[in-house]
Amino acid sequence: MINLLQLTAKTDCLEQKYAQKLNVFLSKISNKKFTLNINNIFLLYVNLLINYPHRFLFLIKQLFGKLPIQILIKIYKIYKGKDKYYSSFQDSIIDGIERKTGDIRLAAEIREFLNQYIIEFLLRSINLILLIEIIDIYRELEAINAMCFEQHDGYPFGAISSYCQKKKMYVCTGSMQIKPFENYSENLSFIMSRSIVLDRIVLPKDLRELKNISDYNLNKNINLIKKDFTLKRDPICSPEFIKYDQKYVPKDSSYYSKQLKNGKKNGLVLIHLLTDIARKRNEDLWFKNYLEWLYETIKFCSKNKNINWIFKAHPQEPNYPIMKKHAERIKRKIRQNKFIYIKSKEQFLHEEVSKIASVIVTCHGTCKIEYPALYNIPVISCTGHKCLSYYSDALPFTAKSQIEYKNLILKAHEIKLSQMDIRRAKELFVFNKVSSGRDPREEPKVKIHLDFNNEKVFRNY
Repeated sequence: MINLLQLTAKTDCLEQKYAQKLNVFLSKISNKKFTLNINNIFLLYVNLLINYPHRFLFLIKQLFGKLPIQILIKIYKIYKGKDKYYSSFQDSIIDGIERKTGDIRLAAEIREFLNQYIIEFLLRSINLILLIEIIDIYRELEAINAMCFEQHDGYPFGAISSYCQKKKMYVCTGSMQIKPFENYSENLSFIMSRSIVLDRIVLPKDLRELKNISDYNLNKNINLIKKDFTLKRDPICSPEFIKYDQKYVPKDSSYYSKQLKNGKKNGLVLIHLLTDIARKRNEDLWFKNYLEWLYETIKFCSKNKNINWIFKAHPQEPNYPIMKKHAERIKRKIRQNKFIYIKSKEQFLHEEVSKIASVIVTCHGTCKIEYPALYNIPVISCTGHKCLSYYSDALPFTAKSQIEYKNLILKAHEIKLSQMDIRRAKELFVFNKVSSGRDPREEPKVKIHLDFNNEKVFRNY
Protein backbone atom coordinates (compact mmCIF):
# COMPACT_ATOMS: atom_id res chain seq x y z
CA MET A 1 0.00 0.00 0.00
CA ILE A 2 1.46 3.35 -1.12
CA ASN A 3 0.43 6.53 0.72
CA LEU A 4 2.06 9.41 -1.10
CA LEU A 5 3.01 12.98 -0.30
CA GLN A 6 3.79 15.17 -3.33
CA LEU A 7 5.78 18.38 -2.97
CA THR A 8 5.29 21.15 -5.52
CA ALA A 9 7.22 24.38 -6.02
CA LYS A 10 7.51 27.26 -8.48
CA THR A 11 10.62 25.66 -9.98
CA ASP A 12 9.10 22.31 -10.95
CA CYS A 13 11.22 20.85 -13.78
CA LEU A 14 8.31 19.15 -15.57
CA GLU A 15 6.25 21.47 -17.75
CA GLN A 16 2.66 22.03 -16.68
CA LYS A 17 1.23 20.09 -19.63
CA TYR A 18 2.97 16.95 -18.33
CA ALA A 19 1.97 17.44 -14.69
CA GLN A 20 -1.32 15.73 -15.53
CA LYS A 21 0.54 12.62 -16.75
CA LEU A 22 2.56 12.52 -13.54
CA ASN A 23 -0.63 12.77 -11.50
CA VAL A 24 -2.18 9.89 -13.46
CA PHE A 25 0.93 7.79 -12.85
CA LEU A 26 0.89 8.61 -9.12
CA SER A 27 -2.85 7.93 -8.81
CA LYS A 28 -2.33 4.44 -10.22
CA ILE A 29 0.36 3.69 -7.65
CA SER A 30 -0.96 5.32 -4.50
CA ASN A 31 -3.93 4.53 -2.27
CA LYS A 32 -3.85 8.02 -0.74
CA LYS A 33 -2.19 11.13 -2.16
CA PHE A 34 -1.55 14.50 -0.54
CA THR A 35 0.00 17.58 -2.14
CA LEU A 36 2.00 20.30 -0.39
CA ASN A 37 3.15 23.54 -2.01
CA ILE A 38 6.44 24.18 -0.21
CA ASN A 39 6.79 27.85 -1.16
CA ASN A 40 5.10 29.06 2.04
CA ILE A 41 5.97 27.20 5.25
CA PHE A 42 3.62 29.31 7.40
CA LEU A 43 0.59 28.35 5.27
CA LEU A 44 1.57 24.69 5.53
CA TYR A 45 1.37 24.92 9.32
CA VAL A 46 -1.96 26.76 9.19
CA ASN A 47 -3.37 24.11 6.86
CA LEU A 48 -2.23 21.38 9.23
CA LEU A 49 -4.24 22.92 12.06
CA ILE A 50 -7.29 23.44 9.81
CA ASN A 51 -7.22 19.98 8.20
CA TYR A 52 -6.68 18.02 11.41
CA PRO A 53 -8.83 19.73 14.09
CA HIS A 54 -9.20 16.40 15.95
CA ARG A 55 -5.39 16.34 16.39
CA PHE A 56 -5.21 19.98 17.47
CA LEU A 57 -3.55 19.32 20.84
CA PHE A 58 -1.02 16.94 19.28
CA LEU A 59 -0.11 19.51 16.63
CA ILE A 60 0.15 22.38 19.11
CA LYS A 61 2.43 20.27 21.29
CA GLN A 62 4.59 19.34 18.28
CA LEU A 63 4.74 22.82 16.77
CA PHE A 64 5.06 25.02 19.84
CA GLY A 65 6.29 22.64 22.52
CA LYS A 66 9.05 20.51 21.07
CA LEU A 67 9.88 22.38 17.87
CA PRO A 68 11.62 25.53 19.20
CA ILE A 69 14.13 23.45 21.16
CA GLN A 70 14.52 21.01 18.25
CA ILE A 71 15.29 23.87 15.87
CA LEU A 72 18.20 25.03 18.04
CA ILE A 73 19.58 21.51 18.44
CA LYS A 74 19.24 20.69 14.75
CA ILE A 75 20.81 23.96 13.57
CA TYR A 76 23.83 23.12 15.73
CA LYS A 77 24.01 19.60 14.23
CA ILE A 78 23.69 20.97 10.69
CA TYR A 79 26.39 23.57 11.34
CA LYS A 80 28.80 20.95 12.73
CA GLY A 81 27.98 18.45 9.95
CA LYS A 82 29.56 15.53 11.80
CA ASP A 83 26.54 13.25 11.67
CA LYS A 84 26.02 11.79 8.17
CA TYR A 85 22.31 12.62 8.19
CA TYR A 86 22.74 16.25 9.21
CA SER A 87 25.80 16.55 7.01
CA SER A 88 23.43 15.97 4.07
CA PHE A 89 21.33 18.91 5.34
CA GLN A 90 24.47 21.05 5.41
CA ASP A 91 25.35 19.92 1.89
CA SER A 92 21.86 20.83 0.66
CA ILE A 93 22.08 24.30 2.19
CA ILE A 94 25.61 24.93 0.87
CA ASP A 95 24.56 23.80 -2.62
CA GLY A 96 21.78 26.39 -2.51
CA ILE A 97 24.04 29.21 -1.32
CA GLU A 98 26.77 28.34 -3.84
CA ARG A 99 24.27 28.34 -6.70
CA LYS A 100 22.90 31.72 -5.60
CA THR A 101 26.26 33.43 -4.96
CA GLY A 102 28.73 31.62 -7.25
CA ASP A 103 31.01 31.37 -4.23
CA ILE A 104 32.33 27.79 -4.40
CA ARG A 105 34.52 26.38 -1.64
CA LEU A 106 36.70 23.41 -0.73
CA ALA A 107 35.85 21.23 2.29
CA ALA A 108 38.60 22.91 4.31
CA GLU A 109 36.90 26.28 3.77
CA ILE A 110 33.37 25.27 4.75
CA ARG A 111 33.48 26.63 8.30
CA GLU A 112 34.66 30.01 6.99
CA PHE A 113 31.98 29.83 4.28
CA LEU A 114 29.17 29.16 6.77
CA ASN A 115 30.34 31.98 9.01
CA GLN A 116 30.46 34.37 6.06
CA TYR A 117 26.90 33.48 5.04
CA ILE A 118 25.62 32.85 8.58
CA ILE A 119 22.29 34.70 8.13
CA GLU A 120 21.55 32.87 4.90
CA PHE A 121 22.61 29.60 6.54
CA LEU A 122 20.33 30.15 9.56
CA LEU A 123 17.31 31.11 7.44
CA ARG A 124 17.73 28.13 5.14
CA SER A 125 18.32 25.81 8.12
CA ILE A 126 15.15 26.96 9.90
CA ASN A 127 13.11 26.67 6.69
CA LEU A 128 14.47 23.17 6.07
CA ILE A 129 13.89 21.99 9.65
CA LEU A 130 10.31 23.29 9.61
CA LEU A 131 9.62 21.70 6.22
CA ILE A 132 10.99 18.31 7.31
CA GLU A 133 8.93 18.57 10.52
CA ILE A 134 5.74 19.14 8.49
CA ILE A 135 6.58 16.18 6.26
CA ASP A 136 7.20 14.03 9.33
CA ILE A 137 3.85 15.03 10.86
CA TYR A 138 2.06 14.00 7.65
CA ARG A 139 4.04 10.75 7.69
CA GLU A 140 2.74 9.99 11.19
CA LEU A 141 -0.83 11.15 10.63
CA GLU A 142 -1.38 9.51 7.22
CA ALA A 143 1.14 6.64 7.27
CA ILE A 144 3.02 8.26 4.36
CA ASN A 145 5.58 5.87 2.87
CA ALA A 146 6.34 7.57 -0.46
CA MET A 147 7.15 11.07 -1.70
CA CYS A 148 7.34 12.82 -5.04
CA PHE A 149 9.38 15.94 -5.73
CA GLU A 150 11.20 17.44 -8.69
CA GLN A 151 14.80 16.33 -8.02
CA HIS A 152 16.93 14.46 -5.50
CA ASP A 153 19.65 17.06 -5.00
CA GLY A 154 20.13 20.76 -4.27
CA TYR A 155 18.17 22.88 -1.80
CA PRO A 156 15.94 21.72 -0.18
CA PHE A 157 15.60 18.43 -2.01
CA GLY A 158 19.00 16.96 -1.13
CA ALA A 159 18.01 17.00 2.55
CA ILE A 160 14.50 15.69 1.82
CA SER A 161 16.04 12.78 -0.12
CA SER A 162 18.16 11.91 2.94
CA TYR A 163 15.06 12.07 5.14
CA CYS A 164 13.28 9.65 2.78
CA GLN A 165 16.20 7.24 2.88
CA LYS A 166 16.34 7.41 6.68
CA LYS A 167 12.63 6.59 6.88
CA LYS A 168 12.96 3.95 4.11
CA MET A 169 10.39 5.70 1.95
CA TYR A 170 9.85 5.48 -1.79
CA VAL A 171 10.82 8.53 -3.84
CA CYS A 172 9.32 9.43 -7.22
CA THR A 173 10.84 11.69 -9.83
CA GLY A 174 10.67 12.14 -13.59
CA SER A 175 12.08 13.82 -16.67
CA MET A 176 11.17 14.82 -20.19
CA GLN A 177 13.52 14.31 -23.15
CA ILE A 178 13.41 15.76 -26.65
CA LYS A 179 14.39 13.37 -29.45
CA PRO A 180 15.55 15.28 -32.55
CA PHE A 181 16.21 11.97 -34.36
CA GLU A 182 12.47 11.25 -34.11
CA ASN A 183 11.22 14.57 -35.48
CA TYR A 184 11.83 16.27 -32.12
CA SER A 185 9.36 14.00 -30.41
CA GLU A 186 9.03 14.17 -26.64
CA ASN A 187 9.56 11.37 -24.16
CA LEU A 188 8.37 11.21 -20.58
CA SER A 189 9.85 9.02 -17.85
CA PHE A 190 8.80 8.40 -14.23
CA ILE A 191 10.31 6.21 -11.55
CA MET A 192 9.51 5.45 -7.90
CA SER A 193 12.26 3.75 -5.95
CA ARG A 194 13.76 3.52 -2.47
CA SER A 195 17.14 4.42 -3.98
CA ILE A 196 18.21 7.95 -4.93
CA VAL A 197 18.38 7.28 -8.68
CA LEU A 198 17.30 9.10 -11.81
CA ASP A 199 14.37 7.88 -13.86
CA ARG A 200 16.44 6.63 -16.82
CA ILE A 201 18.80 4.42 -14.83
CA VAL A 202 18.98 0.82 -16.07
CA LEU A 203 17.65 -2.01 -13.95
CA PRO A 204 18.76 -5.70 -14.05
CA LYS A 205 15.81 -6.49 -16.35
CA ASP A 206 16.97 -3.77 -18.78
CA LEU A 207 20.53 -5.08 -18.87
CA ARG A 208 19.27 -8.57 -19.73
CA GLU A 209 17.11 -7.21 -22.56
CA LEU A 210 19.86 -4.96 -23.90
CA LYS A 211 22.16 -7.97 -24.29
CA ASN A 212 19.65 -9.48 -26.70
CA ILE A 213 19.68 -6.52 -29.12
CA SER A 214 21.56 -7.44 -32.30
CA ASP A 215 24.66 -5.48 -33.25
CA TYR A 216 22.86 -4.32 -36.37
CA ASN A 217 19.89 -2.81 -34.48
CA LEU A 218 22.14 -1.41 -31.77
CA ASN A 219 24.37 0.37 -34.31
CA LYS A 220 21.34 1.54 -36.26
CA ASN A 221 20.12 3.40 -33.15
CA ILE A 222 23.61 4.69 -32.36
CA ASN A 223 23.95 6.13 -35.87
CA LEU A 224 20.60 7.91 -35.50
CA ILE A 225 21.67 9.45 -32.20
CA LYS A 226 25.15 10.30 -33.52
CA LYS A 227 23.66 12.28 -36.39
CA ASP A 228 22.06 14.61 -33.81
CA PHE A 229 25.42 15.17 -32.15
CA THR A 230 27.15 15.74 -35.49
CA LEU A 231 24.53 18.31 -36.51
CA LYS A 232 24.46 19.79 -32.98
CA ARG A 233 20.75 19.09 -32.62
CA ASP A 234 20.83 17.11 -29.40
CA PRO A 235 19.87 19.31 -26.41
CA ILE A 236 23.21 18.43 -24.78
CA CYS A 237 25.17 20.11 -27.57
CA SER A 238 22.71 22.34 -29.41
CA PRO A 239 23.48 26.06 -29.77
CA GLU A 240 19.70 26.60 -29.72
CA PHE A 241 19.55 25.31 -26.15
CA ILE A 242 22.90 26.68 -24.96
CA LYS A 243 22.38 30.23 -26.35
CA TYR A 244 25.90 30.95 -27.59
CA ASP A 245 27.02 34.40 -28.68
CA GLN A 246 26.33 34.22 -32.40
CA LYS A 247 28.78 37.03 -33.21
CA TYR A 248 31.78 35.13 -31.87
CA VAL A 249 33.68 32.87 -34.31
CA PRO A 250 34.77 29.77 -32.34
CA LYS A 251 38.03 27.90 -32.78
CA ASP A 252 37.69 24.43 -34.29
CA SER A 253 39.68 21.22 -33.74
CA SER A 254 42.31 22.15 -36.35
CA TYR A 255 43.30 25.19 -34.26
CA TYR A 256 44.10 23.00 -31.25
CA SER A 257 45.62 20.20 -33.34
CA LYS A 258 48.35 22.60 -34.47
CA GLN A 259 49.37 23.07 -30.82
CA LEU A 260 49.56 19.32 -30.18
CA LYS A 261 52.07 18.07 -32.77
CA ASN A 262 54.41 16.26 -30.40
CA GLY A 263 53.41 12.63 -30.96
CA LYS A 264 51.66 12.33 -27.60
CA LYS A 265 48.09 11.27 -27.05
CA ASN A 266 45.57 13.93 -26.08
CA GLY A 267 43.47 13.78 -22.93
CA LEU A 268 40.45 16.05 -22.45
CA VAL A 269 39.16 16.80 -18.97
CA LEU A 270 35.54 17.88 -19.23
CA ILE A 271 34.95 20.35 -16.40
CA HIS A 272 31.62 20.04 -14.64
CA LEU A 273 29.29 22.90 -13.80
CA LEU A 274 30.79 23.75 -10.43
CA THR A 275 27.56 25.05 -8.87
CA ASP A 276 25.39 22.25 -10.26
CA ILE A 277 24.28 20.94 -6.83
CA ALA A 278 26.98 18.27 -6.76
CA ARG A 279 27.12 17.25 -3.12
CA LYS A 280 24.33 14.66 -3.19
CA ARG A 281 25.92 12.97 -6.22
CA ASN A 282 29.30 12.90 -4.46
CA GLU A 283 27.93 11.91 -1.06
CA ASP A 284 29.65 8.52 -1.01
CA LEU A 285 32.91 9.65 -2.64
CA TRP A 286 36.18 10.98 -1.27
CA PHE A 287 35.51 14.60 -2.28
CA LYS A 288 32.56 16.88 -1.55
CA ASN A 289 32.05 18.88 -4.73
CA TYR A 290 33.23 19.33 -8.31
CA LEU A 291 35.77 21.98 -7.33
CA GLU A 292 37.65 19.48 -5.16
CA TRP A 293 37.42 16.93 -7.97
CA LEU A 294 38.79 19.45 -10.46
CA TYR A 295 41.79 20.47 -8.32
CA GLU A 296 42.57 16.83 -7.63
CA THR A 297 42.34 16.04 -11.35
CA ILE A 298 44.73 18.89 -12.23
CA LYS A 299 47.19 17.57 -9.65
CA PHE A 300 47.06 13.98 -10.94
CA CYS A 301 47.22 15.03 -14.61
CA SER A 302 50.38 17.05 -13.88
CA LYS A 303 52.09 13.78 -12.96
CA ASN A 304 51.38 12.12 -16.33
CA LYS A 305 53.73 13.70 -18.88
CA ASN A 306 52.81 11.17 -21.59
CA ILE A 307 49.66 13.04 -22.53
CA ASN A 308 48.79 16.51 -23.80
CA TRP A 309 46.19 17.58 -21.25
CA ILE A 310 43.33 19.85 -22.28
CA PHE A 311 40.72 21.18 -19.86
CA LYS A 312 37.41 22.13 -21.45
CA ALA A 313 34.74 24.30 -19.86
CA HIS A 314 31.17 22.98 -19.79
CA PRO A 315 28.96 24.25 -22.66
CA GLN A 316 26.37 25.50 -20.15
CA GLU A 317 28.94 27.37 -18.02
CA PRO A 318 27.44 30.87 -18.68
CA ASN A 319 24.17 29.69 -17.10
CA TYR A 320 25.97 28.60 -13.91
CA PRO A 321 28.29 31.54 -13.14
CA ILE A 322 30.88 31.50 -10.37
CA MET A 323 32.72 34.40 -8.77
CA LYS A 324 35.41 35.88 -10.97
CA LYS A 325 38.14 35.26 -8.38
CA HIS A 326 37.32 31.53 -8.35
CA ALA A 327 37.17 31.33 -12.15
CA GLU A 328 40.56 33.04 -12.45
CA ARG A 329 42.11 30.77 -9.83
CA ILE A 330 40.95 27.69 -11.74
CA LYS A 331 42.32 28.96 -15.06
CA ARG A 332 45.59 29.90 -13.36
CA LYS A 333 46.02 26.39 -11.94
CA ILE A 334 45.37 24.88 -15.37
CA ARG A 335 47.78 27.19 -17.20
CA GLN A 336 50.50 26.93 -14.54
CA ASN A 337 50.74 23.26 -15.46
CA LYS A 338 51.01 24.24 -19.15
CA PHE A 339 47.69 22.60 -19.95
CA ILE A 340 45.43 23.97 -22.68
CA TYR A 341 42.17 25.57 -21.55
CA ILE A 342 39.15 25.68 -23.89
CA LYS A 343 36.50 28.25 -23.00
CA SER A 344 32.78 27.55 -23.16
CA LYS A 345 32.29 30.10 -25.94
CA GLU A 346 34.43 28.02 -28.31
CA GLN A 347 31.44 25.66 -28.77
CA PHE A 348 33.95 22.81 -28.71
CA LEU A 349 31.44 19.98 -28.51
CA HIS A 350 31.30 16.23 -29.14
CA GLU A 351 32.34 16.16 -32.79
CA GLU A 352 35.26 18.57 -32.20
CA VAL A 353 36.37 16.70 -29.10
CA SER A 354 36.30 13.35 -30.92
CA LYS A 355 38.73 14.64 -33.55
CA ILE A 356 41.56 15.24 -31.08
CA ALA A 357 40.84 13.19 -27.94
CA SER A 358 42.43 9.83 -27.14
CA VAL A 359 40.93 9.69 -23.65
CA ILE A 360 38.30 11.68 -21.73
CA VAL A 361 38.20 12.43 -18.00
CA THR A 362 35.00 13.29 -16.12
CA CYS A 363 33.74 13.06 -12.57
CA HIS A 364 30.54 11.27 -13.59
CA GLY A 365 29.01 13.17 -16.50
CA THR A 366 26.90 11.59 -19.25
CA CYS A 367 30.00 11.71 -21.46
CA LYS A 368 30.88 8.45 -19.66
CA ILE A 369 28.51 6.66 -22.03
CA GLU A 370 28.46 9.16 -24.91
CA TYR A 371 32.09 9.00 -26.06
CA PRO A 372 32.60 5.22 -25.89
CA ALA A 373 29.24 4.64 -27.61
CA LEU A 374 29.57 7.27 -30.35
CA TYR A 375 33.35 7.52 -30.93
CA ASN A 376 35.02 4.50 -29.24
CA ILE A 377 36.90 6.87 -26.90
CA PRO A 378 37.57 5.61 -23.33
CA VAL A 379 36.41 7.73 -20.41
CA ILE A 380 37.94 7.80 -16.93
CA SER A 381 35.40 8.62 -14.23
CA CYS A 382 34.47 8.23 -10.58
CA THR A 383 31.79 5.84 -9.40
CA GLY A 384 28.37 7.13 -8.49
CA HIS A 385 25.22 5.56 -7.08
CA LYS A 386 23.03 8.65 -6.61
CA CYS A 387 21.46 11.01 -9.13
CA LEU A 388 23.15 9.47 -12.20
CA SER A 389 21.37 8.60 -15.44
CA TYR A 390 23.54 5.54 -16.10
CA TYR A 391 24.84 2.53 -14.17
CA SER A 392 28.47 3.52 -13.54
CA ASP A 393 29.61 0.15 -12.15
CA ALA A 394 28.82 -1.49 -15.51
CA LEU A 395 31.51 0.57 -17.26
CA PRO A 396 35.33 0.30 -17.34
CA PHE A 397 37.83 2.85 -15.97
CA THR A 398 35.46 3.81 -13.14
CA ALA A 399 37.38 4.68 -9.97
CA LYS A 400 35.91 3.62 -6.64
CA SER A 401 38.64 5.30 -4.57
CA GLN A 402 41.12 8.16 -4.77
CA ILE A 403 44.01 5.74 -5.35
CA GLU A 404 42.15 4.07 -8.24
CA TYR A 405 41.38 7.45 -9.77
CA LYS A 406 45.00 8.59 -9.52
CA ASN A 407 46.29 5.36 -11.06
CA LEU A 408 43.83 5.58 -13.95
CA ILE A 409 45.02 9.08 -14.80
CA LEU A 410 48.68 8.09 -14.47
CA LYS A 411 48.04 5.26 -16.96
CA ALA A 412 45.63 7.22 -19.16
CA HIS A 413 47.94 6.95 -22.18
CA GLU A 414 47.71 3.14 -22.01
CA ILE A 415 44.00 2.46 -21.55
CA LYS A 416 41.94 0.97 -24.36
CA LEU A 417 38.34 -0.08 -24.79
CA SER A 418 37.50 -3.70 -25.61
CA GLN A 419 34.69 -4.55 -28.00
CA MET A 420 32.66 -5.64 -25.00
CA ASP A 421 33.26 -2.23 -23.34
CA ILE A 422 32.04 -0.42 -26.45
CA ARG A 423 29.03 -2.69 -26.73
CA ARG A 424 28.01 -2.03 -23.10
CA ALA A 425 28.34 1.76 -23.55
CA LYS A 426 26.16 1.56 -26.66
CA GLU A 427 23.55 -0.46 -24.78
CA LEU A 428 23.36 2.06 -21.94
CA PHE A 429 23.28 5.03 -24.31
CA VAL A 430 20.54 3.52 -26.49
CA PHE A 431 18.56 2.75 -23.35
CA ASN A 432 18.90 6.36 -22.19
CA LYS A 433 18.00 7.91 -25.53
CA VAL A 434 15.66 5.37 -27.12
CA SER A 435 14.31 2.64 -24.83
CA SER A 436 13.56 4.53 -21.62
CA GLY A 437 10.38 6.50 -21.06
CA ARG A 438 7.20 6.71 -23.10
CA ASP A 439 5.37 9.07 -25.45
CA PRO A 440 3.57 11.65 -23.26
CA ARG A 441 0.49 11.32 -25.46
CA GLU A 442 0.03 7.79 -24.15
CA GLU A 443 -1.86 6.95 -20.98
CA PRO A 444 0.80 6.37 -18.30
CA LYS A 445 1.10 2.75 -17.20
CA VAL A 446 2.71 1.37 -14.06
CA LYS A 447 5.29 -1.37 -14.48
CA ILE A 448 6.85 -3.06 -11.44
CA HIS A 449 10.49 -4.15 -11.63
CA LEU A 450 13.30 -5.09 -9.25
CA ASP A 451 16.45 -3.02 -8.73
CA PHE A 452 19.98 -4.26 -7.95
CA ASN A 453 19.03 -4.53 -4.26
CA ASN A 454 16.05 -6.72 -5.18
CA GLU A 455 13.72 -3.91 -4.11
CA LYS A 456 10.52 -3.03 -5.96
CA VAL A 457 10.71 -0.17 -8.47
CA PHE A 458 7.70 1.44 -10.18
CA ARG A 459 8.14 2.95 -13.67
CA ASN A 460 5.95 4.09 -16.54
CA TYR A 461 7.83 1.74 -18.89
